[in-house]
Amino acid sequence: MRMIITMISIVIIVPILFLKLARDYPQSIFFRYFIWIVFILLILIFLSAIGGKKSDEHYNLYQKPTKKNKNNSHHRT
Repeated sequence: MRMIITMISIVIIVPILFLKLARDYPQSIFFRYFIWIVFILLILIFLSAIGGKKSDEHYNLYQKPTKKNKNNSHHRT
C-alpha cells in the first residue's frame, strides 16, 4: 500500500515540479537531468519496496511467540 501511495504522489508531484523548473530555472542542472533524477528515484523506491516485503516476510517467519502460545508451549498433551 505504501508503494501505491508513493507512486500516486510522484505522478502528481513530478509534472508540477517539471513545469516549475522549466518556467523558473530553465538553465538549471536539475532541469537538464530531470528525467534521470526521476528515473533513479523510481528505481530506489521500487527496490526499497521489494526490500521491505522481504524483511516483512522474514519477520513473520521468526516472530516471537505470543503469550497464549508461550504459556501453552511447555505443557505436553
